[in-house]
Amino acid sequence: MLRFATLAILVLAAGATVTAPVEEAKAQPSVTAKPGEWRYLNSDPGATRYSPLDQITKDNFKDLKLAWRWKPAIGPAPSSLGGTAQGNGDPTFAIYRSESTPVMANGVLYTAAGGQRVVAAIDAATGKQLWMWTGMDEGGRDRKAPRRNAGRGVGYWTDGTQERIFVITTGFFLVALDAKTGTMVPSFGVNGAVDLMKELNVDYDHVTRIGNSSPPMVYGNTVMIPPALEEGFVPDNMRNTPGYVMAFDARSGKQKWAFHTVPKAGELGADTWEENSNGYTGNTGVWAPISVDPELGYAYLPVESPTNDYYGGHRRGSNLFANSVVCVDIETGKRIWHHQITHHDIWNYDLSSAPTLVNMTVDGRPVKALVQLSKQGFAYVLDRVTGQPVWPFEERPVPASDAPGERAWPTQPHPTKPAPYEYQGYNENDLIDFTPELRAEAISIAKQYRLGPVFTPPSEIKPDGTKGTWYNPGGTGGSLWQSGGFDPETSLYYIPTKAGPGVASLRNDPKSNMRLSRGPGAQLAV
Repeated sequence: MLRFATLAILVLAAGATVTAPVEEAKAQPSVTAKPGEWRYLNSDPGATRYSPLDQITKDNFKDLKLAWRWKPAIGPAPSSLGGTAQGNGDPTFAIYRSESTPVMANGVLYTAAGGQRVVAAIDAATGKQLWMWTGMDEGGRDRKAPRRNAGRGVGYWTDGTQERIFVITTGFFLVALDAKTGTMVPSFGVNGAVDLMKELNVDYDHVTRIGNSSPPMVYGNTVMIPPALEEGFVPDNMRNTPGYVMAFDARSGKQKWAFHTVPKAGELGADTWEENSNGYTGNTGVWAPISVDPELGYAYLPVESPTNDYYGGHRRGSNLFANSVVCVDIETGKRIWHHQITHHDIWNYDLSSAPTLVNMTVDGRPVKALVQLSKQGFAYVLDRVTGQPVWPFEERPVPASDAPGERAWPTQPHPTKPAPYEYQGYNENDLIDFTPELRAEAISIAKQYRLGPVFTPPSEIKPDGTKGTWYNPGGTGGSLWQSGGFDPETSLYYIPTKAGPGVASLRNDPKSNMRLSRGPGAQLAV
């Protein structure tokens, strides 16, 4: 079998008119982005990844030539809380990896790179490095942090006079930099930084393995922090840090609000964690980017799975607000609505991309919509004002789990429109048949695993040779953090999607206080 990736082109609705939302209302004219700028990781607050620039076409693409190449010029490693801003000095440490999408404002590109989360300003026309911030002393926290190399960008802020660049460091500090000089803004937080671990204010015994992978979402004077935690594949503890989403004032660094993605006792959703498991369960962060509707004043949080990704016997219930799109007020953090995409996740089906905001006309009715892509290959389309599905979701029965202590949720939501854009589930007819011999070998291998439709639960490794469950899409299938792109001129939504099935196996883990953890098993090649 062959691994492959596909590009799905999704027409959101037959006969529907679809447009990108316009940045207006609460945005001041002096700070509104200029045409062609790219001030957010996903182009605009609504994460459409669309640009109106049209100089490059299919006809002249072949004539493109390299204009410039940026080679990082990095100064000495940081030695104090103040960090350093360098020009074109002699490099003393290197950037090995970058997953960042630069933002562009006023002709300058701003980007983050490497495990150190260095930040650079680059002239967009010439490629000249204007400055580079080489980081700060984080007391060793950065070396122990999760998601070290996944710093995917920075946040940009301006009030029409000042300009700031916000970056979340590997060790979980929020830093404000002067966009002109690259130096830390002394009036922000403490000498330019806010210690996010202290601000998290978790009030029970926990493991502080929390960090960040997506850039802060900056809108108006609010800086929202999407937290990322250590991957929940095989945790050694059912206790972990909860991934609360926090927001800070862009000028002072003072915390404005925090949203409890794992509700505390007495809060809405606490009863969806049986046996008070909300008191110790962690993860449930927002490691994917956040989206914003400027007109409504709402932010949309794509929340990930709880601890752990493949076993939930210690956290029975539907587990709000895990695996949910949560709409909150930008200024207060008050929950406006939520919609859970996967109940009691045991497949690593966290929400891994920013919701895309589009305006639609469906059956003659205008709809402010939100499209949430997923690892399971569904596009969940919601009314972003109310949180209700634009087209109905059906709660369909799914296979039960026989893993000790586990209680899989009996149904899962299936959108009736649009159709899935990725192949789902496994059965014997999906096995290769290039030759009779290969077909027989494939059937022999498949008999060692459980096969079934989408949402077939993980299963135990057994002495009889059973090796777990083949499930499709797997935890790295479907849509990931790159998200999709929406073209308002054609009403087409482009979705990069990956056929990435996986093995979901469980076994006793004597090192963990959970009954079962994910067992060994490589990602399937398909």
